[in-house]
Amino acid sequence: MNALIERSKAGDLVPKINMVYSNRSDAAGLTMSKNEGIPAFSFPFKVKNRGRLLGLLSDHGVELIALAGFMRIIPPSFLKDFSHPVLNIHPSLLPSFKGLDAQKQAFKAGVKMSGATVHFVDESLDGGEIIMQECIDISMHQNVEAVADAILEIEHKLYYKAVNAVWNKTYSIAERRIILED
Repeated sequence: MNALIERSKAGDLVPKINMVYSNRSDAAGLTMSKNEGIPAFSFPFKVKNRGRLLGLLSDHGVELIALAGFMRIIPPSFLKDFSHPVLNIHPSLLPSFKGLDAQKQAFKAGVKMSGATVHFVDESLDGGEIIMQECIDISMHQNVEAVADAILEIEHKLYYKAVNAVWNKTYSIAERRIILED
């Protein structure tokens, strides 16, 4: 979240960040958002709060959600009711290493290459159409923490580009393949 706010401040992120929501009151993105004058909200992501969250999104004119560190599965009913793009960034080259601890999964599997994936959120776990991916060599890293740090750098460079592409509608979908325009 902080990286997206920084990109927005630098003029690299096209859509305006209208609000920030977290299901965790201690999320770092909430503090930075408030410091930058961006409305920030925190309450549990539960069925009973779905209407409250949808109301906030509507009230703040949100037309795209960029998940960042949001470790919850978004229910299909929420996706249907929101009816705008929802993006997620994942620290692996999907479809490999879905779910939690993707960097640890990749390290323990001994893969030589990993990276980051930005994808549309659908009802499956990390299974929506892939918008962008970037690959890095992780074979020289000695531990999971080093792999996670290297992938995080890639995530920060990749996410705002994918958000811009979706916001500007500079892509098309052929079956499940996202084709980005130049």
